[in-house]
Parts: sequence; structure tokens; C-alpha cells
Amino acid sequence: MAVADNEKSPLIPKHLPKGNVRSSRPLCQKITSLFSLITVEAAYFLYSTCYGLESVTLVNLWVDKECQHMYSMNICKVLDSGQYPKEQDTVQDKVSTYKSMYAQWIEYLPAVFVVLILGAWSDSRDRRLPVVLPFVGFLLKSLGILANCYWWSLPPKYLLFASVPVGLGGGIMALLLGSSAYVSAISRVETRTIRLAIIQLLYLAAVPFGKMIAAPVFTRYGYIGVFSLQALIIACTLLYALIRLEKHPGVETDSSPERKVSLCHILSPHRLLESVSVAWKKREGGARMHIIGHIIIIACLLFDVGTANFVFLYTRKKFAWDYYTFTTWSVLSTPVSGIGNAFVLPLLSYRYKVEDSIFGFMGSSSYMFTNIIQSTAPVGWVMYIAIGTSVFSGMTFAASRGALSKLVPKEELGAIFSVVALGETIMPLISGPVFTAVYNMTLEIYPGTVFAFAAVIFAFTSWLYAYVYPL
Repeated sequence: MAVADNEKSPLIPKHLPKGNVRSSRPLCQKITSLFSLITVEAAYFLYSTCYGLESVTLVNLWVDKECQHMYSMNICKVLDSGQYPKEQDTVQDKVSTYKSMYAQWIEYLPAVFVVLILGAWSDSRDRRLPVVLPFVGFLLKSLGILANCYWWSLPPKYLLFASVPVGLGGGIMALLLGSSAYVSAISRVETRTIRLAIIQLLYLAAVPFGKMIAAPVFTRYGYIGVFSLQALIIACTLLYALIRLEKHPGVETDSSPERKVSLCHILSPHRLLESVSVAWKKREGGARMHIIGHIIIIACLLFDVGTANFVFLYTRKKFAWDYYTFTTWSVLSTPVSGIGNAFVLPLLSYRYKVEDSIFGFMGSSSYMFTNIIQSTAPVGWVMYIAIGTSVFSGMTFAASRGALSKLVPKEELGAIFSVVALGETIMPLISGPVFTAVYNMTLEIYPGTVFAFAAVIFAFTSWLYAYVYPL
């Protein structure tokens, strides 16, 4: 298999040939070989682009629909000017409740069960389905939002129906499960953390790219233009995944045993319980505690990511930022957080064999300082200083996922990442109501409280990284 064969060579050669020795392979063959390594990464990049298209635009859509549903157009045009603070707080309270709590429950609660099934399916039948199924949900969500934009008179709460297919398809957690298991199955131990970091780096590069596209499209074509483009990209990504991805990557076809397992067996409570229990199995060298530690860390990281739903609302409230001002800041902030993934992690991981927990500690500490600065920012330009402190934050997920992939055998990759996805799915169900309550209660007193709370959680994850560091 081409992918498996290519992975036998290091991504970064330790010893370069001396002199002017040139490869005998033609350039086109080298390019073909390089592109043969690209599998799930392309699908994840396109998803991240779509997320960038949606991230700010969807919040703005909620604000516009809620405001125009309750107040006149004259008030809504100057809602963030400070002339109508009571109306602004009412709209923000509604949006934070519906968008950051109810929508999250709809998207993540069904996914709790879906990711367990997909994890078992991935190990026993097909590693492609956990990647493909979420895109079906994303496509239906885009079409649902489009319907709400076209029929503008529909109440804002109808936007919640668009989130239903995402939950039934497993959502982003199923995509992360599928991507992590797929990459781990086709990569060597030495390059696994780097390849998982590349996935995170693609996300950090694609999200601002999507936001950059969204701004001019929104200016010219409005909400319908943005979400039509999103639906088109998702449909193309779904087609790519069906054609490009393999059911059993990293396994020689002629030597692999028949892996067909009955659907009843996969859906049986015993099989699902077996998938969950993989994290608690006794292992040599204290690996079990390290596995549990990294799962807790990833769950905490997902809990804190819930603050992302409030950054736009926070800057509108405190600094009177509009859609375009926030998009400019957001486009800059996301790639900066990927610098660690792009340069620091590959160099230290591959060349100097630095342990994954060190990268996690650096990233978690970076997140902590970023939230502290955002929480205490007195003026808008201080938010740009917070961007600078996030330079290593992108390394956290890759560090813990890479560590987990090395602590379990290949046949348990789907199971262990389904447990991770389970924790990642449950956390937003908890963080949504918690952060929504904190934000709404402190909106008039100290709106940055949500970021201070997040900083405390990141301090805890930094301590956990120090705990799981192998002495």
C-alpha cells in the first residue's frame, strides 16, 4: 500500500546526502509520492475552512435575528453603539443561551453515543465511516441555516433545528476520532505526534482562511452567500472522503485477516463497554495512569474551549467591536497559535526526542496567560497582546493525542480515541451551561469573568501535564 510504504521513511531525514548527489526519481514522481501521503488531512483542512466561514458569521446571524425579532431596525443598526445598553444585554443573554448552550446540547448529546459506536466500528470494520458520517451532518446543518436565512421571518430558535444532524452524525468529535485513528493507523510511532500536529496546524491555518473569505462574501452576498459557499465546500469534501480514504489503511490487503464483524456485535452493550474500558486496562510501566491523565487533560481543554463562543459577544460588549473588526483580530489570532505546531513541535519532537508532555505543558501555560490577558484587557488593542501569548497553545491537543497513540497497540486506536471523543463530547454539554451562566451573571459587573475562570482550568491542566511526565 502506497501510504504505508511511504511512511517507512522519516519525514525529516537525519542524515542528508553529501555533495551534489541527486535523486534518480523524476520530479513528477516525487510530487506524486508527496501527494500520496495526503489522506484525511485534506478533508480536515476543508472542514476547518468551513468552520472559519461559520464561526463569526453564525454568531452575527443569531444577534441580527434575535434583535430584529424583538426590536425595531433602528435599534438593531446601532445596537453596539452604547445607546441601548439594556437592549444589547437582552440580545446577548438570548444569544448566549440559545447559541452557546441549547445548540451545544443538541450537537453534543447524541454524539456521546455516536462516537462510541464509531470507535468500535473503526477498529473492527471501517476507519473511513467516522470521517465521512460527520460531513453528512455538517452538510445538512448548512442547508438548515440557509433555509433560516432565506425565510428570514422564521423565529431565531428555528436555527436550533439545523444542529440536529450534526449531533446524529457525531459532529466534530467524531471527525477528530476518525482523523486521529486514521492517521495513527498509517504512521510510524516516531512520526505520529508530528502528523497529528499537522492536522491541528491545518485547522489553525484553515480557520482564518475561512474567516478571510467570509468577510468579502458576506459584504457582497450576505448570509445566503456565506452559507451557500459552506454547503458547496462540505459537499465536495464528502465526495473526496468517499473516493480517497480507505476502509483499512495501513494494513496489507493480502495479509490482513477478515475484519468483518457483525453490526449487532458492534452495537452490543458488551462491545461498547469494552471500548470504554480500554482506558482502564492494567498496563506495564504505569501506562494506565498516563492514559487516564491525558484523557482528563483533553476533556479539560475541550471544557475551556467553550469560551470561544463568548469572545465575539465580549468584544462587542466591552470594546464595541463590529463584525469586521472582530474578524480582523480573529484572522490574526488563529495562525499565531499555530506557530508552535509549525516550528517548535516538529523540531523538538523529531530531532531532539522531547517528550509529548513538555509540549502539552507549554501549550496549556500559553492558553492560561492568554485568558488572563483577555479577561483583564482594559482597551481593545490589549487583545492583540493576548494573541502573542498564545503562540504555543496549538500544541496541547497534538501532544496528548500523540502520547495516547503511543501508549496503546494499533488494534485499540479506535477504542482509545472513542473514549477521548466521549470525554470531548460530554465536556461541552457541561461547559455550555456553566460558561453561559457565568457570562450572563457577570455581564454587567465584569464580562471577562469567563476568561478568568478558563485560566484557572488551564492552570490545572498544566499541573496534570507535569504529573504525567515520565520520570
